[in-house]
Amino acid sequence: SSSTSSSTKMSATDRDALINCPTIPLNNGMSHPSIGFGTYKVGFIPASASSAVATGSAGGTEKTAEECVTEALEVGYRFIECAEFYGNESEVGKAIANSGVPREELFICSK
Repeated sequence: SSSTSSSTKMSATDRDALINCPTIPLNNGMSHPSIGFGTYKVGFIPASASSAVATGSAGGTEKTAEECVTEALEVGYRFIECAEFYGNESEVGKAIANSGVPREELFICSK
């Protein structure tokens, strides 16, 4: 898709599949996406931190929580899980606010 950033490589077919992933019907008539993007440690620890420690190399590019959530929304995630405890809610919120994704399309779980 042309709307994805250059660092986010995903076909339009895969993006559409994620946006239209299986859902769980709620009692209020809404449908909740069954696939979500969790933000625990996002922006704090490289994705392969345990292997980086074991091998002595950091590897990969570190990104902020805002960058990670922006990319998650770009590739089609519509269910975002976060918590005050994670310490990155401000960045998660900035990514959501700047995403251009209509709020009614998003499910935000904050604990």
